[in-house]
Amino acid sequence: MKIQFNDGKVSSLHISRTGSSDKAESDIENFEIQSGFPSEYPKVYLILFELSLRTPCGALVDLEYEATFETDEEINDDFKNSQFILVNSPAIAYPYLRAYVSALLTLSGYDNVILPTMNFQAMYNQSQADKDSE
Repeated sequence: MKIQFNDGKVSSLHISRTGSSDKAESDIENFEIQSGFPSEYPKVYLILFELSLRTPCGALVDLEYEATFETDEEINDDFKNSQFILVNSPAIAYPYLRAYVSALLTLSGYDNVILPTMNFQAMYNQSQADKDSE
């Protein structure tokens, strides 16, 4: 199966200035990843990022980012449940999210923020370990 990253877009954005912060670095308050499979497009799937970030100047950024992928075959249940969805696909899309956040905040007059790199394999392994311990 061939997979292609089509595009990424921000589906929701809210920035609020809540006051100054005594931290020298940004702080990720929430980071979640979900997948979606639109029924009307059987060869398309989405990776959805939800991010809440506090900048060093105290601004709170709430952002939802949607990455769209397309395959050359219809997506089946095996693929939907594969590691590729929650490890490889986010790893492909995340650099675009990082670049967007950095450019948005810089161009908006806020502190320059570069999101940290993420180990999606470790995040997946931890979520599996959490499921196994339930």
